[in-house]
Amino acid sequence: MVKRDTKVLILCLIISLFCVGQLGAEDDKKEAKKLRIKWERDESAAGYKVQIRNSLDTLVLDKEVESNYIDFMLSPGKYRIRVGVVNKFNKIDVWSDWRFFEIARRAISKPASGALNIGLKMGIGMCYFQMLPEFDSYYTNSYQSATVMVGYSLAKMALFTPLRFLRFTGLELESSYVKFEGRDVENRIKADNTHIITGGNIYVRTMFSFPVNLIIRGGGGIAYTKFEYYDIDGSGKNASLDSQDPFYKIGCALEFNLTRSLFFESGIDYYVITYIGDQVKTLRYFGLIGMRL
Repeated sequence: MVKRDTKVLILCLIISLFCVGQLGAEDDKKEAKKLRIKWERDESAAGYKVQIRNSLDTLVLDKEVESNYIDFMLSPGKYRIRVGVVNKFNKIDVWSDWRFFEIARRAISKPASGALNIGLKMGIGMCYFQMLPEFDSYYTNSYQSATVMVGYSLAKMALFTPLRFLRFTGLELESSYVKFEGRDVENRIKADNTHIITGGNIYVRTMFSFPVNLIIRGGGGIAYTKFEYYDIDGSGKNASLDSQDPFYKIGCALEFNLTRSLFFESGIDYYVITYIGDQVKTLRYFGLIGMRL
């Protein structure tokens, strides 16, 4: 029989203690974690007896295993453990000393919140508008465009604090300028088309801890439109027509957190502007850089 002192050395805990899974800290609930504790094998053992007590000295695990490790579930907290060697007569030959360990609660991953942590963000950038059928035969795509945006996270409003899902959402005010140059089309007067597009968005944003997050947004507003017509011979602009037209949009983007306050966003939006019963459809590709406060 192996001596008691030798057995205690063989049962030196804890070679490895690791956690698998994710702890969602919804409210203040303690969610159990999947754990494994492993010790050195005793060749003379027929099995092992594992006991774990919590900080109140309550026995929370009392189990026999044949292997030199045990898998179990426990909530975050402080515990102590001991392992006994079970001999061939199914008796405890020797116990190890009690060893203390702690299962820590993993903090919720939070996205960058800005230097002042007030939930406000502002950005400015450039756009490329692609005209879609059927108006793509009348107007060119446009690099002559820019956008500005101001957003606010609803998670920062006390009114919405109880509604925890709203921490993913926010509101935006956005304005874009774009000019489409007219194409030379047979039997059609050439015209340039300028829009100042202003409206609001609601967005949903992921909350990953790493510096890339997905944003999905939709919104609408008013497009202030100006059509400038050329003379029939194309020698110069002859007249213009102004209008205010409703639009709606939907899109997605990737947000890159460069620092705690500085971010870069790149994405694509689908725009539909209603003009005199027709729907002018475009895709907007954009990139903007901004500050989060």
